[in-house]
Amino acid sequence: MSPADAAFFGLAVEAPAALVLDLAIILPGRRTLLALSNPADLLPRQGSCGDASWQAVCWPVQNGRAGLALVRAPLVGTHWLRTPGGEEREIAAPRALDVAPAPLAEFVRRHGLNSREVFDFLAVNLTHDAPAGTTRSGDGDFAARFLSLAAEAGGFVEILACPGTRGLFAQGWAMSLGAGRHRLARLDGTLALCDADVALFARDDIPPPGMGFCLFSLDWETDLEGLDCLFYEQDGTLKRLEVVRGSVLRLAGDAATDHVRHMLPRLAGDEGGIGIYRRICPPGIRGWTRLP
Repeated sequence: MSPADAAFFGLAVEAPAALVLDLAIILPGRRTLLALSNPADLLPRQGSCGDASWQAVCWPVQNGRAGLALVRAPLVGTHWLRTPGGEEREIAAPRALDVAPAPLAEFVRRHGLNSREVFDFLAVNLTHDAPAGTTRSGDGDFAARFLSLAAEAGGFVEILACPGTRGLFAQGWAMSLGAGRHRLARLDGTLALCDADVALFARDDIPPPGMGFCLFSLDWETDLEGLDCLFYEQDGTLKRLEVVRGSVLRLAGDAATDHVRHMLPRLAGDEGGIGIYRRICPPGIRGWTRLP
């Protein structure tokens, strides 16, 4: 018997349990990011709260589920969610209200959520209703601050360089950064994403599983003085490579190329990745001959 049939015969219809919000974060542009744990059912991925759209994502966690939703309206009291199928769910007033990303990062850690998937949800949905190629004021700042807070310490950057081939070269050590192509993020006042090729080398001063690394991305043109952090993903967890303030070595031009040339014999990785570093040192530069 459907709920409508039950109502017709005067039978009691049990309403779905209200969605109880752990946290609501008011965002620029009159939008609200909602965080909730242990909903009775999976959150509907799409829906509406009045005239405002709802996008959500939900993950299984140790004690049930946890999820996030973005509503394009300020939600600070009790509201109603309507699903695409016509079901209505009450949204209870949030237990906590904020405007900063720190409580979201703490929510992600407490429930063991995949921080990369949370960041992807933010990156996609915060710019969903902005004009093509733009972001709303504050969107990039919120995502960047969340990334900095949610990422775990993964290592340090000790050398930054801009070789004559352009692009960004970085060297340091990390506990879990593997060789090969990585999707990285950089923070230098703004947040940007790019692919980078990573090669590893042994270091006697770093205990296992730590390794020295070099990474290079031809797509990155950045001010070496302004770079704060690099971020990468390891098994769903965001890791942070801190730039060593006050002691990082910055190189450019021939000095940068000579340093890469000096590092080449120590680098380990696949042939394609090592080839990237060889091409930074073309034939004829200070007697250097390209390796076969």
